[in-house]
Amino acid sequence: MEMNESLWDNAEQEFQEQKSASTNEFAEVILATFIYSRKKLREGIKKLSILGDYKLEKDGLVNESDFIKYDPTFGICFRIAEDKRPYEVKEKERKERNQKKNFKIIKGIVENDNEVFLNLYEYEFPKIVRLVIKNSGTVDNARDVFQDGLVIIIENLLQKKLEITESFDGYLYSVCRNLWYRQWIENKRKLKFFDDYGYDDLDIDYRDYEEHLDKYEQYAAAIEMLGETCRKLLELCYYQNMGWNEIASQLGYASAGSARNQKYKCLERIRKYQAEITDN
Repeated sequence: MEMNESLWDNAEQEFQEQKSASTNEFAEVILATFIYSRKKLREGIKKLSILGDYKLEKDGLVNESDFIKYDPTFGICFRIAEDKRPYEVKEKERKERNQKKNFKIIKGIVENDNEVFLNLYEYEFPKIVRLVIKNSGTVDNARDVFQDGLVIIIENLLQKKLEITESFDGYLYSVCRNLWYRQWIENKRKLKFFDDYGYDDLDIDYRDYEEHLDKYEQYAAAIEMLGETCRKLLELCYYQNMGWNEIASQLGYASAGSARNQKYKCLERIRKYQAEITDN
């Protein structure tokens, strides 16, 4: 079957609008690449979390009671000269600093940067453990919530549905709190929900495609058959939501048009590989 770019364009639009892909073979392939990239991100975060556990164990933070007591807040206060500039100027600079810092954190997690993740894990994970344990949970529950919270924030940032101008730790804590609170409510708890840190709740979007995971698992083998460049191209396009000029520059294509044409070829290869696997 020859590649029909208009069909792929329609499938992409359907995917972006978050409609059901069950009746569109091309949209199924696109959705499969998204789920595949999400799984790879989760696997990367889990591997980094293992390193984080080793670090916390080395620091003597291993038992649930240790997590409850642990508070990494620094009690040092420095006197600084009063900044008399207008509030709007100071606020703009503060938000720009936060955005740069947050971008470094997100980039580090997506690229499996040990140093970036371990720093986040050491100071923010114990807060989530404290929250979960004080509300009928365990360290393992906290670990799942922490990892899910990271995935949610990363995906919202990549899909341009969220702009973090405040501290990353506050957003992460709020998302994790919401996730655990939902589970807590589902268990019909009638106790008070304890929250020592009290960050504001966030209305944050999460495209839950996990219900389709079994159906699209068949595509995983086909995606694995692609070369690394093809897999990376599709990840940058559909999961990291990069523009074509940026993708072309990062992967070494001559132009944005060349990268886009290669994307169609990669998607078509997935469809053909999947059909061959099914037939066999």
